[in-house]
Order: sequence, then structure tokens, then C-alpha cells
Amino acid sequence: MDNPISEHEASLIKNSFKQVTPHSTELTDLFYQSLFERKPELRALFPNNMLEQKSKLLDTLNIIVNGCCVMNKLMPALQDLGRRHKPFNIPAEDYELLGEILISSLRTHCEANWSEETTVAWQKIYNFAASAMMSV
Repeated sequence: MDNPISEHEASLIKNSFKQVTPHSTELTDLFYQSLFERKPELRALFPNNMLEQKSKLLDTLNIIVNGCCVMNKLMPALQDLGRRHKPFNIPAEDYELLGEILISSLRTHCEANWSEETTVAWQKIYNFAASAMMSV
């Protein structure tokens, strides 16, 4: 399976995520706040207490970041995640919105060291992940 990102792009993803890790609570807060502001009807799909959901988001990001160089290990995790999300019938445009919000939230928390190259790297790996999830 071809890797959609280069080693340099993987390095950008890993380094930016390392910078965000100390701010993981703020990152997930911003992500879900932005999501619910942009698409309020999605709020009903989530529990009132978002602590576990935010933890799941971070776990998924860790899987993607740590697996972005090893597609054959990353793909099964993404397909499993896709199977768990399938009952929600998430349309492609919502995956696109999630990607925009995720990258914006990441950029906010490591803006001093963020570049256009970092944006492109995250877009590539996110698009790969979203495609893998939607493929099941």
C-alpha cells in the first residue's frame, strides 16, 4: 500500500502533534466547540459529558500520527474506526468539515511553528484516514 505522505511530511505531522500534546485538553475543547458551532445539529449525536469522547479523539490522533509511516498497520485501525462510525451515516461533506476543524484546531495550538507544508501534510493524512473510514 502506497503511503500518501512523504517522510518529510510524516515528520511535520509528528512534530506538530508533539507540540500540541501538552495542550491536548484545549485542542479537543476547541475542536468540539468549533464543530458544534459550525454544525449544531451534530451535538445530539454526542454524550453530555464529552470527556470520554475527547479522549477517543486524542487516541485516534495518536494512532494516525504514530502510524503515518506504516500504512499496513494504520489501515486496519482506520477501517475499524470506520465500522464503528458507519451506523451514523456520516456524509462525505461532514468528514470534510471535521478535517477543516481538526487542522484549524491543530494550527491554533502550534501556530508559532506551523507552516503551509504542515497544513498540506495534515490534509493528506486526514484525507487518507477519512477515505479509509468511509471505505468500509
